[in-house]
Amino acid sequence: MYDYSIMKRFLAFVLFLAIGSGVLLYFGWTTLKVPAGKCGVLITKTHGIDEKPLENGKFVWKWQTLLPTNTTVKTFTIEPHFCTKTITGSLPSADVYANSSGVTSAFTWRFTFDLTIYTSAQNIVDLFKEEKISNDEDLQAYLDDAAETISQLASSYILQKVKTDRNFNPESLRMSDLFKYISFGNEYPLIELEHFAITESVVPDYQLYEKIRSSVFNPSFENVSEVSL
Repeated sequence: MYDYSIMKRFLAFVLFLAIGSGVLLYFGWTTLKVPAGKCGVLITKTHGIDEKPLENGKFVWKWQTLLPTNTTVKTFTIEPHFCTKTITGSLPSADVYANSSGVTSAFTWRFTFDLTIYTSAQNIVDLFKEEKISNDEDLQAYLDDAAETISQLASSYILQKVKTDRNFNPESLRMSDLFKYISFGNEYPLIELEHFAITESVVPDYQLYEKIRSSVFNPSFENVSEVSL
């Protein structure tokens, strides 16, 4: 006579293995903790910071997460960071020369840039390991600082061009042309620029500035206020 108890024990054993495997799979599946649009940095008490990022939609299983209180997952936004930066300034002693000649607002500059910058999930892990960021707020601030640096470099380049070519139009400058001449890779090697546009530009009149400046050191120079822009 067939012993059904053996079959019941076997099925119970298989069911136990299936449930146990499911539990291990669930608690070891680290990317389940990472929302869409984010990446994660896995930190374990046993092995420190994991070398690879955790990305939503990619299966990653880590046995370290099976140990209670052993792991922490820090999440970061991986979507591009858009910002607008305005850089202003004036030529040396601009107010003095402007007041003495009756010319106003001819020696100042103002540039407004739209930028979209980003970094990869792997780079976020590297920035975390280098202690440049510790949370998502730090990452956004880091990207914003990079955008500020890029805008400052772009402004300096535009001013140099305007000084040698008064007909130069900054807003006609393309991103590909601009970044032949400026580089931010040394300071921000893990940052990529996706979009860059000049939306506003006010440039100083270097020619008028030099004529008024010369008049200060050469009193015989007259009618500087009548110099055309």
